[in-house]
Amino acid sequence: MRIILTGKNGQVGFELQRALAPLGEVVAVDQHDCDLANPDAIHRLLAGVEPSVIVNPAAYTAVDRAESEQELAQAIDGVAPGVLGDEAVRRGALVVHYSTDYVFHGAKDGAYSENDLSKQQGAYGKTNLVGERGLTIATADYPLPIPRPSNSRLDTSHLRQTFGLELPRWQSGLDHVCSRFFDLRTLHA
Repeated sequence: MRIILTGKNGQVGFELQRALAPLGEVVAVDQHDCDLANPDAIHRLLAGVEPSVIVNPAAYTAVDRAESEQELAQAIDGVAPGVLGDEAVRRGALVVHYSTDYVFHGAKDGAYSENDLSKQQGAYGKTNLVGERGLTIATADYPLPIPRPSNSRLDTSHLRQTFGLELPRWQSGLDHVCSRFFDLRTLHA
């Protein structure tokens, strides 16, 4: 199985490279390999890789800057997931897309699920919700479009139950980034 993984240098993408490796060949890319704001770049990448699974943790993650760069945030978080989904349908590939809890209001105690109502705050949450909705895919195997992605990084129990995948906790990626940061600070002090 060939898996394309976007956002390889991000927190989630970094961890997923290791977690997905036992499942098949992982072709990990970053923004220099494929500009997700450019649909033609996405088409070219997928045509060259021919993946059977597309895993998209990549995102425009500058939450505050999304207010002033709404067009770029919309292209990466709002449009690109739909392009990936359309390409997946065309190629018979599966899609795993990672979104954000910013699509919710932020007042719930506990983890959100895909069935919780969205009430996004700001441009970052809005563009991510557009991206989720762009992934509403209907195929012969799944004739009814899903209202939200069927899995999220907030609740990975469906992936664990269905595929036996135990994804790393998001905190492990954060721990890795923090330890590297502190190691660099100590090195340059």
